[in-house]
Amino acid sequence: MIRINPHLSYIAPNCTYDLSSIIPLETKEDLSEQNLLKLEARVEELERRLELANQSPKTSPSASIHSPLSHLEVPSVPFVPIPTGYDPSTHRYSSTDFPLMAEDWPLELPPKPLMLHLIDLFFACYPNSRRIIHRPTFLLQLLEHPSSPRFPFMPLLHSICAAAAIHSPHVTVAPLPDLSKYPSEDIFQEKTRVDQGRQLMFDEQHFLLCKYQCMTAAREGVNLLGVIQACVVNSWWAFSCARWLDVWVMNSLAMRMCVALGLNFADSLYKPLSDKTREKFLVGPPTSHIDVELRRNAFWLSYCLERYHLFSGPWAFDLNDDDIQQTLPATLEAFEAGYDDGQERQNIFSNDLFSTHYSNQDDFAMYIKCAIMLSRVHVVELRRLPDYTTPEGVRDSQEVKSLESMIYSMRLSLKKQFNPVEQLSPSAISNTFIAHMAPLASIKLHINIANWQDPSCDSAHKALAAARAILRYTTVLGSTSFDVGRLDRVVCLPWLSAGRALVHSLKFAPESLAPILRAEIRLVRSNLQLAGDRVILFLRQRRSFDVETVEILGEREAAKVFEEDML
Repeated sequence: MIRINPHLSYIAPNCTYDLSSIIPLETKEDLSEQNLLKLEARVEELERRLELANQSPKTSPSASIHSPLSHLEVPSVPFVPIPTGYDPSTHRYSSTDFPLMAEDWPLELPPKPLMLHLIDLFFACYPNSRRIIHRPTFLLQLLEHPSSPRFPFMPLLHSICAAAAIHSPHVTVAPLPDLSKYPSEDIFQEKTRVDQGRQLMFDEQHFLLCKYQCMTAAREGVNLLGVIQACVVNSWWAFSCARWLDVWVMNSLAMRMCVALGLNFADSLYKPLSDKTREKFLVGPPTSHIDVELRRNAFWLSYCLERYHLFSGPWAFDLNDDDIQQTLPATLEAFEAGYDDGQERQNIFSNDLFSTHYSNQDDFAMYIKCAIMLSRVHVVELRRLPDYTTPEGVRDSQEVKSLESMIYSMRLSLKKQFNPVEQLSPSAISNTFIAHMAPLASIKLHINIANWQDPSCDSAHKALAAARAILRYTTVLGSTSFDVGRLDRVVCLPWLSAGRALVHSLKFAPESLAPILRAEIRLVRSNLQLAGDRVILFLRQRRSFDVETVEILGEREAAKVFEEDML
């Protein structure tokens, strides 16, 4: 007879695993394309079986859902909704719709079918999700028992839940704000939620769980690279919701952790760091090419989000460009296959960084180069340009001329090699499109020193030309079947900058040119509206742009711009 103490039933079993003979996953498993396709097909089959097994008797077979993963749908099989067990009215999970299973799935996570659904959405809707996570390894880790050390890092799963929830109809997320009652730029949205008496929604719950678990793991020194990954994904959710304080907090933690781990230094299996240097960092040497590239990607994604986020204001960066020795990443194909081509890598100090793009670089490297370019413009504007007392002095300065040459080289080289509409995947389209938003830097340099009343002002001409270049690329992309909502969230920055330049130009433009400028401003507003169906960021940015338009043009002229809203 086995005697069980019911008072100890809540304590999880103490399982141990033999760690001495474990072979690294990426060297043991077959990561060929054919094997990965088989694994993905197997996962898809298991998901369908779970959905059919958990089908509620009340479920109507005619129920339908629009999923962004259209390529995973099977037309011959009737749709069965994923049984989430989530009650939106109480914001709690219920186990009544699920059979008893001895699977020990973590209670802090959504039920497994919903979790797999959110993971699929995450990889489909975030352009650089396959850079921050090695997807083949991650999918294999999901097959492990939750108590296994190979199981995915729990804060990372929470961050995926928060980020993917924005695009899922199966969960209740934070409602779109009533911007007629609350400011469009609500820095402290948590205070607003408390004042409204609203409970935490699904995405907010998992964001907070990830945040506090990352803090705990960082204090205890547990899976520090996983902490960086989770912080980056959490920052993506906060950026999508325009929660700027949360973006700054989470991404700053990621950047500081990158410094503590030495990820701003180039480190590889071929050229490892010296022992004297490595002993100062909180992480050991990489064990495989996948590990090398994952660390490199984690650093650059933290870097890019900080640069894109802080570029629009007078804020300082956490890490100076002069302290970065990390090299640019390889292609997505090489990363997921786990090999290194051994070719030379560019770094932030390469003389040909913006004029030459190596064969071992893809769209992600272009995305990073654009962030580096914006970083240089931002630093010069804050440190050097205040020394000049007149707009003419700024315009004719050697610093501005050097930056303009850099921007021109970037635009010219991108035209030759990277066309957004010719890319083969949505993520490649997004990254290449963001890279083509390089004219944003020209607007930043000239919009504040331009004399918009002077038709011959060179700065006004350059800012207006840059704004129209941004709209031209946007119009070309909009003429295709690509879903604008799949673009990286930072796309709002060039759109807003282009809109501001057009509004300033309209204020002093002759009546013969006014209709063209009004139409271009409406195009900016329509882009923000098209991308902001479920993403709060675009809704807030459009409202902020409308308020700024009224302040610059006045209510009478602004009404002519907004007249389509009244139709």
